[in-house]
Amino acid sequence: MVGADTRCTSNGTSSLFAFLQVAQQNDPIGSPSLLFTVKTPGGSGIEPIDSLQNLFNAVQNCSITGMPILTSKSLNIYPNPATNAVTISGKDAADLISFQLYDMKGRLLRSERISELPLVLDLQSFKEGIYMLELSGPSQPTYHKIIKE
Repeated sequence: MVGADTRCTSNGTSSLFAFLQVAQQNDPIGSPSLLFTVKTPGGSGIEPIDSLQNLFNAVQNCSITGMPILTSKSLNIYPNPATNAVTISGKDAADLISFQLYDMKGRLLRSERISELPLVLDLQSFKEGIYMLELSGPSQPTYHKIIKE
């Protein structure tokens, strides 16, 4: 059942977009301390507020070592750490609909529908660091820490 906003009823969701922004007093204008955005493709049936909650839960303590990550044991993401690209494959791959790649501040860097697997995710244009990969399908999204060297 959709919520009070019925404009997305035909998509089977209450919305197509959700965001969470937290700014601290000393943050520069336009650069909040925390910004998560989730935009889902029309017709996907994915509730963006649920994906936003899952993303927030995965990184809420802002500590890499204590970060809970919901992963799928049937998916392979390799190599990790990676230098140029990671490959996503596995037996549940047919259930994947899209991926979203976030930096550790929660900024969406890339979002695409998945048309086939294995999928090679090019990381060459990204700086060294830690990224969060959200894989969405018909069930609960999974989150995977990607290390770019």
